[in-house]
Amino acid sequence: MSNLFDGLLNLIVDYNNYINIAFILLVILSAVGYIWRKAGSAYSIINRIWFLIVGGKKYHHPEIEEFYQYSSDIEKFNVNFNMSADSTGHILKFKQWTLKYGVAVRMLSSIRGYFDIERLKVRKGSVPLIVVALFLCAAFTLAAVIPAIIAAQNAALLKLKPDEPWIWLSENHATKFLKSSQQDRWKISAEQCANDASNQQQLQAATALSADSISAICQAFSSKKDRQYIHETIASQKVFWWFTGLFLVMAWFFYREGIKLGRIFDGRKMLLTKYRHYRKQHR
Repeated sequence: MSNLFDGLLNLIVDYNNYINIAFILLVILSAVGYIWRKAGSAYSIINRIWFLIVGGKKYHHPEIEEFYQYSSDIEKFNVNFNMSADSTGHILKFKQWTLKYGVAVRMLSSIRGYFDIERLKVRKGSVPLIVVALFLCAAFTLAAVIPAIIAAQNAALLKLKPDEPWIWLSENHATKFLKSSQQDRWKISAEQCANDASNQQQLQAATALSADSISAICQAFSSKKDRQYIHETIASQKVFWWFTGLFLVMAWFFYREGIKLGRIFDGRKMLLTKYRHYRKQHR
């Protein structure tokens, strides 16, 4: 696990510029994909791009323009009501059904993907799926903690030797990255480095770092070149904000899915109540 973490961390720091570009592209593609999913098509996106490049909002042939407006109405309805209608027939049937039974449209809109607008039925819910969704929400939330710490820390995250732990190194002190026990809460400061050789031996015993590593840490406190390297490393670590954001977005997604799955039961109960009420009034 340690070797995997070491390799991943080095890879991220070494290629942080490419990762920044990749995440920007991912955000753009995700935004387009979200609109596409909401609308059920990409008519509006393509139409706006075409208008910016070529100009002209309408088709010259009236029947083609009429068909385009027909498709645009379906797309607009799907976006506004969070549905997945395939035709205006489904939409009109849905409208008559909601008015007839007094159905809460907002509740059905909140469970997109689980309401069949063609059959006008809410699909069955699943408690295990709710548990899985909320578990993944918690897992991604916890996963966001470490990259957030790395990105926010005003110290360089370094590994001086392959068999030694990761450390935080700033201009005036060094500490261990992951502290699993009280023994890991050591700190090497510039003042300690200025003391005699016996203090260096005490630092070795307390930190489990080699004499060369401690010497390199102490040198970094006074070396202009090393300080510059520390600042550059801190700047490169800001790429971890992207990973924090990605994990939090995934946590938010699974949280929403868990809530949506829970609302399925409310939706089915609501429809059953509306049907019973309607039958009672029309006996």
